[in-house]
Amino acid sequence: MREDMNNIAEVEEKEKQLKDDISELKAKLDEEKKLLIANYDYKLERLHDELLLRMKVEIHEIEERKNQHINELMKQHEVAFREMKMYYNDITNLNLEMIDIQKNKLQDIKVNIESNEKAVIDLKEAAKNMEAPLQNA
Repeated sequence: MREDMNNIAEVEEKEKQLKDDISELKAKLDEEKKLLIANYDYKLERLHDELLLRMKVEIHEIEERKNQHINELMKQHEVAFREMKMYYNDITNLNLEMIDIQKNKLQDIKVNIESNEKAVIDLKEAAKNMEAPLQNA
């Protein structure tokens, strides 16, 4: 019986020691779990910050490309506008030259008409002058 009591005491002591070991292991595992969680939270935050920075960089690059495209479009528009302006200025200048040519031709025609009218008047007078002697004869 004494042996049984010793065995029971040993078993209880062993159980108590095992429970203590289990408690220590649980505490150790809980501490490791907390450290791992903190470590991964830190890594997650770093990754989040890195992704945020990448996103900002990409947005900046996209804005730069957009601004470059806008500038190229503005240059192309200026070139096209300048060419169109030159085209219409050339047409206007050509039309003004043609108007001047037509005005000069009209002036020449008016001068010709006046000289022809004078010639007709002179010829009529000459014809009248020639008719008078013919009627007298």
